[in-house]
Amino acid sequence: MKKCIFFYVYVYSASLYTSCILIGVFINGAVPLFYEITCETSYPVAEGVTCGVLTLVNNLVGVMFLFIMLIPNIGLWTNLITYWFYYETL
Repeated sequence: MKKCIFFYVYVYSASLYTSCILIGVFINGAVPLFYEITCETSYPVAEGVTCGVLTLVNNLVGVMFLFIMLIPNIGLWTNLITYWFYYETL
């Protein structure tokens, strides 16, 4: 079924679902590569320290992103996008 997104881009539901699945596969497949590149670039340092720092930074950025949504009137656009995606898939 053809749907209009942003008033000028038409997307078929099957292509939308396929692209979302492929994006998830490739993003999750790239995480071990990031850890490997980080370990290789900081060679004299032990792998445990490097991966620990990378995990710490990743978690801190995730927490900051979640806390940004607690600021009044800044998280409104994410709610609108979530509702829009929900109603588009019905």
